[in-house]
Amino acid sequence: MKTKSHNLIRKETTWRSAYNLISAFLFMSCTVICLSCGSDDDPAPAQAGTGTITAKIDGTNFSADVQFVTLLDNTLNLGIITTNNAQLQVTPATEGTHQISPSSQGVVDVVLLKLSNGTTISLSNGSITISKLTNNSASGTFQGTAVNIADFNDEYQITEGTFNGNF
Repeated sequence: MKTKSHNLIRKETTWRSAYNLISAFLFMSCTVICLSCGSDDDPAPAQAGTGTITAKIDGTNFSADVQFVTLLDNTLNLGIITTNNAQLQVTPATEGTHQISPSSQGVVDVVLLKLSNGTTISLSNGSITISKLTNNSASGTFQGTAVNIADFNDEYQITEGTFNGNF
């Protein structure tokens, strides 16, 4: 009986984690689609800029130069996963540490990284720390466990994650 209960809790946690990852991915996809709509005459966002996202993934160096760095509507966004192979998003954008865990339902803090083999991973349990946030720049760190968005059993350790951007 105890094993069956433990398995049910583990399955519930796995489904909750999967639900959070899929929800975050869909939210970001909708955000990108909505921001890309409009006429060609629309001006670029006033606060769009560039930056970098770096980390060690299972001990291997990862680095991406990112565009579309913004601070809009209390959301910090660096990069677009489909264009820059990396995306980091934090809402609300405040200095300090933001926890990411399977029980963080409704939280819109996301780190997506596309590996050189084409695998996209998402931070599923860890933290993002915004150490500096001004009207024209942001920087900080992130770390934790990430999962392959196509196979939640495929885990990766992210260490020494850093981000910085100018808007």
